[in-house]
Amino acid sequence: DFDSSEMVDMPNFNSRPSYGGYTPQPKINYNPLFNPFDTPKEFEIPQTSAPVIQFEGNYGALFEKEQEIKENALLQIQGKYIITPAKSGIMVVNIQRARERIFYERYLEALENETPITQQTLFPKSIPLTQDEYILIINNLEQCNRLGFDIRDFGDNTIIVYGLPDGFSTDESALPAIIDDLMASLKEDEFIDDYKHKSAEDLAKSAARCAGEKLNQTTAQQLLEELFACRQADMTADGRKTMTIITIEELDRKL
Repeated sequence: DFDSSEMVDMPNFNSRPSYGGYTPQPKINYNPLFNPFDTPKEFEIPQTSAPVIQFEGNYGALFEKEQEIKENALLQIQGKYIITPAKSGIMVVNIQRARERIFYERYLEALENETPITQQTLFPKSIPLTQDEYILIINNLEQCNRLGFDIRDFGDNTIIVYGLPDGFSTDESALPAIIDDLMASLKEDEFIDDYKHKSAEDLAKSAARCAGEKLNQTTAQQLLEELFACRQADMTADGRKTMTIITIEELDRKL
């Protein structure tokens, strides 16, 4: 292992140049006057004053809009009345009667144009009836369809309700009362010439009673807009007031 007589003589490789047997050592060039904490002039960050942000717009209009929203806010009393400011005082709107007027005009238009709007129930509901009630409904299925009901014969004095006119509550607990109102209306219509007006009026009363969900600010505003869009917003179909205005003078006398 230590015999090197037959080994190839490998010259030593030196990457550094040699000058007459002298091999210079590498040196590091540096500037002894360099200060790393001294920022050169060309890289100095200019000192500027704090930026001034200018807002465009009218602050006054913003606060005026907020004030306008507050002034037009609606107040509900026990789910029965809506109170809103009016020019001469305050306006009080009866919620149920307002709904009656809205539904009446909606149903009357659907009957006149023969374009009923039906909302489907979540699940079909079977309702057992007496024989007389069953015969009354089955003999007037076409009339029920014109009103917006989707009622079908199930047999054995039973009907199935698949849909109700637009505006009615689809809650199953309200269906028996709705069918009772429908049968009462069908009985009266047999002796009335203007059955469209009477049917729309009866449907509107039934729908207003069933639509008892609480109004929020948005739905209350929508109700007023729909009421004021009616042909006769201040009266129900049977002549009852939907709204009244309490003047400032009346308030002054009470206070």
